[in-house]
Amino acid sequence: MQLTVAPWSNALQVRMHSGLERRFDSPNEAADFLEHEWPFKDGEKYEQALRTCHEAIERRVSQNVAREAFIAACLEARLEIVTRGTLH
Repeated sequence: MQLTVAPWSNALQVRMHSGLERRFDSPNEAADFLEHEWPFKDGEKYEQALRTCHEAIERRVSQNVAREAFIAACLEARLEIVTRGTLH
């Protein structure tokens, strides 16, 4: 059974390759997306984000570390991070 952690203090809005946007509020949501919907199942940042999100769920690393790893994986996969109306 997977533990549920509190939401991130700042949710992430990610623009997919299709143009649709998706919101991620926690390491749980990010890990689920990485495992089941990620566009590419490889890449150094992908592997690190998946591992780090699971570590955050298990409370072995901070949620902020997992959030930053997920952002890096998104950038590696050329998914845009939408923050307060701007793109990163």
